Amino acid sequence: QVPVLVVVNNVGYCYGYPASGLILTGGFYLSGVVFKNEWARETGVILGTAFATSTLLVSVLKPVIGRTRPGNGTGNLNFHPFSPEAKFHSFPSGHSAIAFTLSFVLAKRVNNKTLKIFFYTIAASTAFCRLYSNAHWLSDVYLGGTMAWFSTTGSIKHLSTNRFKALRSTHVSVRPNIGGMT
Repeated sequence: QVPVLVVVNNVGYCYGYPASGLILTGGFYLSGVVFKNEWARETGVILGTAFATSTLLVSVLKPVIGRTRPGNGTGNLNFHPFSPEAKFHSFPSGHSAIAFTLSFVLAKRVNNKTLKIFFYTIAASTAFCRLYSNAHWLSDVYLGGTMAWFSTTGSIKHLSTNRFKALRSTHVSVRPNIGGMT
């Protein structure tokens, strides 16, 4: 094994690990609350919403589809739907969904090109890791990343729509008019 590839594999595995997503989400949200930093709090909310969506999709699809992992040696068209065994939970890649959700949200929240490149590169290390360790097929990783993109885009759009509704409602006073009486 090439030492550099082992390091990239380990970094990618850790970045896409579910605990990483929880720690970073909670860290952003709590630091935003503690330090009264709206940007950090909003980032935590967006991450939490995007993770909830992508995690739900991954959790449902993996056992329902039941695709075998590459390490089993049975080929990419071997399926065992509803199997409880992890060796049949390849499609889609949960690590990729987590890593790309983190990177898509963080890259969207910063205006620094170098940081954006860093976030996308570290997510790519997770994609590499899942292929290099023979845990997923390319299509598994691709769908995990695609679900992350849709979850992130939808979360940001939904939350910004709600934020603007809240801002509008603070400027408008609505009083009920029962029976036409004023």
